[in-house]
Amino acid sequence: MLGLAAIVFLTVAAAGSLFWFNWWIRNSWVRVYPICHDGDTLVEFTEPMTDEAFELYARYMLLDSAEYVRVINKTVYSKRWYWLFGDGEHLQITGLVADALAKAHGQKGGRDSHCREIANNGTLRDGWYHAEYYPPNWVRDNLLLISFGVRRERIGYYTPVGRFLKRFEISDNEPKP
Repeated sequence: MLGLAAIVFLTVAAAGSLFWFNWWIRNSWVRVYPICHDGDTLVEFTEPMTDEAFELYARYMLLDSAEYVRVINKTVYSKRWYWLFGDGEHLQITGLVADALAKAHGQKGGRDSHCREIANNGTLRDGWYHAEYYPPNWVRDNLLLISFGVRRERIGYYTPVGRFLKRFEISDNEPKP
């Protein structure tokens, strides 16, 4: 009887955790920074950028993703799923920003070291930058498995879990600076 109670408790706890994770990843906001390569590692470029660099970054972030990206008080926020599972797009945006900054400063763009280009052309401290680690591929891949298709919801394909969780959306859910 005790074993059965433990199994029921663990099952309810696991289901509740999955429900909370899926609601959280769909409905919470996170501050977003440019994502770039620092050696073999993906990092978030957290160094304060010049107004010109920030405006370029904000414009590119809002271009195709205004539904789940917000710019508030010179800070870019996105839905947590877009931050975590949109690394390919974020790298492309960082590359576009780095190229535009390089061309604005009379340099040839298109190099692979986007962090260094943004640091050279888009920060007050030329060439030096601060970055924080972005979650590695294995973390993102494992979380994607338990997110029940959150990435595809962007194009209108909702799994039964996504449709169910849509009922629990908060209407005034906006990022809080």
